[in-house]
Amino acid sequence: MKLILPIIFLLCFASCSNSQFKHRQTAQVCDKTYVEVFSIYGNGAFGGDMLTEYLTDSVKYRIHVGNFDESDQYYRYHCDKSKIYVEKVEKDESGKLRVIDSKVFDRDSLRTVGGY
Repeated sequence: MKLILPIIFLLCFASCSNSQFKHRQTAQVCDKTYVEVFSIYGNGAFGGDMLTEYLTDSVKYRIHVGNFDESDQYYRYHCDKSKIYVEKVEKDESGKLRVIDSKVFDRDSLRTVGGY
């Protein structure tokens, strides 16, 4: 009996997590602006994982960009002094790339709005 209680506690503690997403990577997309990529669903051998991306400066804001299937989609970023341009790109059956969604973020607004 003395051994069962600690084992149950350890199993519960090991399976409980503060985050439902698995961090995959962080990459710099602009000066002092990063994108964080998390896995939200793993398909294993049946296809690509579902991923989600957040735009952040690691201090004042963290904004959800969107979700995508890593097997045929991704986000690409372009920055200038005042804006961050984001395009969601998808590869069709023939292998051609096409933009299926786009967003523009004002860098000053991101800093003032926050998002954490």
